[in-house]
Amino acid sequence: MVQAGGPGAELDAETLTTRLEQLVRWGDLVRSTHTVRATSIAEYQRSRSRYQLSEVGERVQRDADEVLAGVDAAREVSSELLTLVDRGLREIAESAAAPGGVDPQQALERVSTLFVQFAAFAESVRDFYAYLGQVLARYDLDGAEYQGFKELLLDCVQAITEDVSFRAPVSPRI
Repeated sequence: MVQAGGPGAELDAETLTTRLEQLVRWGDLVRSTHTVRATSIAEYQRSRSRYQLSEVGERVQRDADEVLAGVDAAREVSSELLTLVDRGLREIAESAAAPGGVDPQQALERVSTLFVQFAAFAESVRDFYAYLGQVLARYDLDGAEYQGFKELLLDCVQAITEDVSFRAPVSPRI
């Protein structure tokens, strides 16, 4: 049954049948093999058009659900990682300035950790912007919802910029 206002609400039976048959050709659906018990021709025509997910279709659906869940989860920027990168850089600078320098193996481990932490921070920023871009591109948002997401994006950009600026080294004035 099609829900009012749902994705298939405006499709006529012919268009819907064409799309379902395309999914059968692609291997995502199979025609149901159930026995049809109908008391009228109209009931027979409705009941013979039952479909179910194929094995491939089930995998595609699981993968799509996983991707969509990941997109929905990407709503926060991990500023804690930026704090760890800042702390790690300061520790490396202090170790390098100390008498005797820094142990090469320790430096390698610290730098490797910093690269991983910064990559994770950058990925969380990318994911957040991708999520907001996806939301802002939706056609079903009304003006207030669109404005709310736009303000969220601007607030986030400002917060990230301020956090990065706060942690940036101060250059000496000449």
